[in-house]
This record gives sequence, C-alpha cells and structure tokens, in this order.
Amino acid sequence: MTPYLGKTYPLPDGVVPDGDPIWDLTGGVTRRHGLPRLAVGVEGPRVTVIAWNSSSARKDVNDWTNHRVTLRALDLGWARWDTQNLCGATATRPKELRALDKAGANVVGDLNYDCIRASLDTSDFAVAAWGDGGVKWADPVIAILCGCHRKGMKVFHWGDLTDRGQPRHPSRWRNDARLNPYFP
Repeated sequence: MTPYLGKTYPLPDGVVPDGDPIWDLTGGVTRRHGLPRLAVGVEGPRVTVIAWNSSSARKDVNDWTNHRVTLRALDLGWARWDTQNLCGATATRPKELRALDKAGANVVGDLNYDCIRASLDTSDFAVAAWGDGGVKWADPVIAILCGCHRKGMKVFHWGDLTDRGQPRHPSRWRNDARLNPYFP
C-alpha cells in the first residue's frame, strides 16, 4: 500500500480512541499532542510511540503514520498505544514542517515534552520512531527516553536504524521487522 499524504484511514474494527488529543493553536501554528488508541478487549502492553510530527490524523481517523502504527500494534497484541511526536505542529509534508521551522514558528510546542512524559508515565514501554527527518528535534526526547530507560523502562525501535543512526519512521517499517532495543 502506497501512502497518500493527507489521506485519512478509518480505525480498524475493535480499535477506538482512548481519550482526546491535546490541541495547541498558539502562535498561528496548529499542534496536536498525542493520539491515544485502544484495542477493545485486548490484554496487552500499553505503549508510547514517538514519531516525527503530527499530520492529518484526528481523534477518530488515522493518517498513514498512525495507520502503520495501528497495524503493528494489533499484530503485536498491544492493548493501548499513544502516538506522540518530536514536533507537535501538524503538517502533511516534511517541506511544510521545515518551512514553518525556517519561518521561526515553534513547531515543537510548549506542551510537547510534558505530553510525552505523561504518556510515558502510563506506558509499559516506548518505541522511538521519528526517522531521519526528525533528527533536528530528537535530542530532548532522547534525553527523556534515557531517563525512562535508567528507571527500567524498555525503549525499542522497529527493525534496523537508518544510515544516520535514527529509529525508522513508521512509514518505513518493514512488515517482517521486529522491535529491537533502542538503548543496548
């Protein structure tokens, strides 16, 4: 399946929103923090996935990234997953996000790191998934994940790392890949 940027995908049967994303509209930039999903009737882990940036997904529909996360979550038996992002700013194309950043917009958002921490506080483990595009904004989130790892939380990435050493973005996850420790 080839992704169409800006397209939305319905939630699969048995998957429901598990709360509302947090919206931040300050400074003329639309930011979405978190996108919690629940697999009804599934007894499994609660997971925080940290991708690059928000796109066209909303409370009751997925974008391509969240569609891929949902498919893997169901395959792996996750009970709940929450997609957080390095950047809260909504953009369907990387060049849109970069243009906002170049223009001086706060693409991360003042609430972003608190939202990531809150999600991690209720998770059994985390999956780093921002790809090469997110490398500019990754360091503060890596520091948060390091803190969680030191406290005993497992942090994974999907498949192999990119050539630049970044965890693969969900749009680049291979179906036959496995979760691997992000911190050896």
